[in-house]
Amino acid sequence: MHITETEFGGVYLIENPLHSDSRGTFFKPFDQKAISSRIGKFEVMELYYSTNRKHVVRGMHFQSPPMAHSKLVWVSHGSILDVVLDLRAGSKTYGKWFERIIRAYDGCALLIKDGFAHGFLSLEEDSIVNYAQTTGYDQKYDKGVKFDSFGYIWPVSNPIVSDRDKLFPSFDEYETEFV
Repeated sequence: MHITETEFGGVYLIENPLHSDSRGTFFKPFDQKAISSRIGKFEVMELYYSTNRKHVVRGMHFQSPPMAHSKLVWVSHGSILDVVLDLRAGSKTYGKWFERIIRAYDGCALLIKDGFAHGFLSLEEDSIVNYAQTTGYDQKYDKGVKFDSFGYIWPVSNPIVSDRDKLFPSFDEYETEFV
């Protein structure tokens, strides 16, 4: 497992070898010992996955303190354009975004520490996105920033977005809780 911190302190690219043979492929997206030795404690509390039509945009999601969580994101089918927005007041990358295409079978995952909003665009039909999170879901602290409000230009003309995600406050309206 190769873990590289991006220019956004708190966002890590994880690369693992993908093993293939006549039976198919094998991929290990999570290694507690390797991750914790590199970034500190990362204890998984919940696992999720979503299936997504092409052109679906989900995001920009996060949980606020005290239920903020770090998450590990990988794709097991299809591909996504993953986008992370820095919400940490005082950070040199506050209000800026990080993007990365993640494909099934590329051996890559993103580890996103708390203090970031996360979203993605599904680039293929039936893309399956997996998440491992360090806190449980808590409706009271479940929040978001409107996906098209922080200067990022999504490369899709007619995104499919949930009503909930459309109603999030804009980045300019959001008062960060990550200080």
